[in-house]
Amino acid sequence: MDQAGAQVEMLRQLLVKKQFVEAAANIEGMASASPQVLSVVPMQWVYAVVRSLKDAGRTKEYGELLSVLAGDHYQPLETVSSKDYFRSQYADVLFANGNVERAAKIVTSLESPGLLAKASLDPRYREFFATDPDVHAAAEQSLAFHKKRIEQLPQMLDPIISAARDLIQLGRAQEAIDLLRSAEPRLKKDDGFFDRNTMLNWWWNELGRAYDQLGNYDAMVASFREGVNAGEYGARNVSQLLNLAGAQIHFGRGEAALSTLAEFGDRGASAYGNTVLRFAHGCASALAGRMDDAAHDLAYMREHEKDSPGNLRSLLVCMGDLDGAAAVFIRHIDDLELRADALLDLSDFDEPPVAHPKDPVDSRASALKARPDIRAAIARAGGLRHFHVQQAGM
Repeated sequence: MDQAGAQVEMLRQLLVKKQFVEAAANIEGMASASPQVLSVVPMQWVYAVVRSLKDAGRTKEYGELLSVLAGDHYQPLETVSSKDYFRSQYADVLFANGNVERAAKIVTSLESPGLLAKASLDPRYREFFATDPDVHAAAEQSLAFHKKRIEQLPQMLDPIISAARDLIQLGRAQEAIDLLRSAEPRLKKDDGFFDRNTMLNWWWNELGRAYDQLGNYDAMVASFREGVNAGEYGARNVSQLLNLAGAQIHFGRGEAALSTLAEFGDRGASAYGNTVLRFAHGCASALAGRMDDAAHDLAYMREHEKDSPGNLRSLLVCMGDLDGAAAVFIRHIDDLELRADALLDLSDFDEPPVAHPKDPVDSRASALKARPDIRAAIARAGGLRHFHVQQAGM
């Protein structure tokens, strides 16, 4: 094993042993002495260290690690994720320590459309966004970056998927399909792409999302189905199964979504993943007229609200309980920690390129926002924004 491989293996061993403080020191050391090695470390590992330090209350180590990850020495080669997450988290640390100007400089320069939009609604940073941020331009820049990566890394499937995701966010679903399909001949070969085994299910996922945006139900289902069959990191697939059910709900197919979710069985999911599952099951049950089943899922969501406040809000809207949804939305809008996400849910986005029946959440959005109590809460929080991209994926 060469020196670079030994460094990466050392970090992996620290993660296996859950020695996250030591892992953070290891990452910081690589950033200083071997940034080229750190650039190939899976971002999933880096995320795990950051989250673990935060959850353990290791404030000092958390802030020090973020300062490194937000800096110039960390340039990850992965294209699915952006280091903007670390930059935004570091801005929060700076703001909490009174470094408001440095925090504002970071958040106003974020390149990720979703994080930029959220920052503009965050009560800490709202004053630094005099107008709605140009998230459309941010998405176009992301697309240009990923297209460049496609040229630089022709052996990787990851950049193609990322560029397709950008196109979908820009409302250019057919272009996304054309781009994804251009890789299909090589996907039929096991050695066509270096990352085929880990990214194939996500190639099908973006194809499904593109067909969803174009209103092509049958092609959408077929694509997500192929993603499910492809597995996920060598195990039974969870992500595409849940995404298929969510897309079926988007088309108002409650019974179909319930049939999909019945396949979940004993597939494990994270705490957040379980809320996605419960939202999908509860919303699909409501669509199918099975309100008792939906109420059971709602009870779970209320008990696990901290795992996903947004899924609780969405389930209440899907069930048609606008009084309950309004109460939760208002509570979240008035909570400084939850305000940005709640306002993002209510903000305006571009219409999809092809109109098809709105799902039970979107169809009730106008009625929810028209309520005097919701309008008052929104006004107290500084108002909503309009983002010139598609809402899906934000």
